[in-house]
Amino acid sequence: MTTTLPTNNNNNTPVQPDGMYNFRDLSLFFSNIKPGLMYRSENYLFASDKGRKEFVENYNMRTIVDLRALSDEMYDAPTGVRKIMAIIMDELTPASQMNTNFPAFLRDFGPTLGVAKMYIWLCKQGINGMKTFFKAILDNSVRKMFPLAFHCATGKDRTGMVAMIFGLLTSARDEEICNDYFETQKYMEIALAEAAEAALRNEVPVGAVIVDTQINRVLAAAGNRTEEFKDATAHAEMLALREAAKIYGGARLINCDLYVTLEPCGMCAAAISMARIRRLYFGASDPKSGGVENGPRFFSQNTCHHRPDVYGGIDELRSRRMLQEFFEVRR
Repeated sequence: MTTTLPTNNNNNTPVQPDGMYNFRDLSLFFSNIKPGLMYRSENYLFASDKGRKEFVENYNMRTIVDLRALSDEMYDAPTGVRKIMAIIMDELTPASQMNTNFPAFLRDFGPTLGVAKMYIWLCKQGINGMKTFFKAILDNSVRKMFPLAFHCATGKDRTGMVAMIFGLLTSARDEEICNDYFETQKYMEIALAEAAEAALRNEVPVGAVIVDTQINRVLAAAGNRTEEFKDATAHAEMLALREAAKIYGGARLINCDLYVTLEPCGMCAAAISMARIRRLYFGASDPKSGGVENGPRFFSQNTCHHRPDVYGGIDELRSRRMLQEFFEVRR
């Protein structure tokens, strides 16, 4: 029996559970999968109380497969929903190690082969979790397992890898697998385009995008314009925040996410906090001028009244390469 997806009356697109952005039906990209059976998702904990209710009632969810480590924050599955732990990276290999290994792979093998090596490493780390996942969906009680959702933290690397393998096993076309993977990064693509345009203006190539997650709509996109405007505060994030506030109708951008190609500086981190941004996704880290994971680490200060969820390393390779190329030709 196929579940009928709830839809947005305005454009007939599937509605995501409240509080969740990176949630979708695999059938949207994999033509061999029936709608309403398999979903890929970000962390279930991200859903609001309303979203968790929608997760079960609107999608008739039967099973959740958690790909995270036991050392991560755990949750109890909703009543009537089966939860399976299919750990891709165990406690001996914390998620932070992936961030440590990634630059090493890029340094030792270059950008293309380095990314491939990274995913091979991740597959080896998660072989037991993979076995658990695929054994579960091939179980004799398979009809009782679906609809099923699987997730890691952000729904990108571990979830993306499982989706790729599932696509290969179901004879999905290469194009379908690629399109599904890059759907996760569609907003960062816009930010990267803004960064590229900034470089053409002889600005440091940083781009930012703000998304209203309630309607999955881009409110504002901007690139650096400090030289053009002769304004030291005209960073991509600041310009995007100002424009988004005009459209949103208020300074507090509740339920909005910000994507930026470079770790925000202290000034931008403070503005992001003041704007009540829900989640911050950034590309490359900035050990020299960053203010989130480096420098002042603004969100960790007692004086910070709002701390968004922060996820770094989103399309880090392209973000970093764009910056390196920009400065290399100017040395």
